[in-house]
Amino acid sequence: MLDHWVHRVAALLELPAQDVDVALVLDLARDAAHGVARPAAPLTTFLLGLAVGRAGGDAADARRLAAEITAEIDHLRDPVGPLAADGSAGGGDDLLRADQAAAEPDSDVGGRA
Repeated sequence: MLDHWVHRVAALLELPAQDVDVALVLDLARDAAHGVARPAAPLTTFLLGLAVGRAGGDAADARRLAAEITAEIDHLRDPVGPLAADGSAGGGDDLLRADQAAAEPDSDVGGRA
């Protein structure tokens, strides 16, 4: 079913279906959903596709960028990360805690909160 869907959408978008690495996209979506927040899954995979497409990249570029994104997700999950050679902590933004802080409501186009 999923392969059939990918082939249909690829044809609709005039893309070669063989260039779609379904496992790569699903793995990245899973990592984003579990490592950041569920809504990050479609946004992250969209951004990956946008970046690869704009750069005229190929499947190897998609794999490289997905690995970089996954490393960033891992870093956000463990902001201290591995210790540097001098024994200091790598550190970094703790996105998970920042996301849990109360945020001001966004307004939509109609001006409602």
